[in-house]
Amino acid sequence: MHTQIRRTGAVLAGLALAATLASCAGGQSVADACAIATDADTKINESNSAITEGFSDLTSGESVNFGELLAPAQDALADAQQQITNEEVKGAYDKIVTSFSATADMLENVDLSVFQDLAELQNLDLSDPANLDRIEELQAKSDEIQEQTQGLQEDLKTTQDDLMSAVTELNEVCAAG
Repeated sequence: MHTQIRRTGAVLAGLALAATLASCAGGQSVADACAIATDADTKINESNSAITEGFSDLTSGESVNFGELLAPAQDALADAQQQITNEEVKGAYDKIVTSFSATADMLENVDLSVFQDLAELQNLDLSDPANLDRIEELQAKSDEIQEQTQGLQEDLKTTQDDLMSAVTELNEVCAAG
């Protein structure tokens, strides 16, 4: 009888060990996946600073390539997305990548040359009749960019709301894990 109990105990211990090893080998933990996401977040914060600086440069009439400014963050997001295998974290993180990419695409596809033209307006002598045609042309461009900007702001708000929702979801998954 004791031998049978020992065998049963040994079998149960073996099953418990196998289950423990299977869960360890079964995939990435929520904590590990969240750590990868946090590391990528540093690049996103750096890109936010670059975007702010880019808009400042843009209003000064400088040429700005937002695709280039956002590339390090997009690369970090894509790299982290490849590394994150935990399904709970991956779902939320994929939404972050999608929303960030949509925002980057919008900024990259906007014709920003009008800002350089508008910077020229600041340097024109508005009282000189010889500049009147150029002033009217720049005013028309200004009106056009205001309409485009309003549409862009609405689109950006949507993607930013999506991004914030995904970040909240990821934070909740990471806090629970």
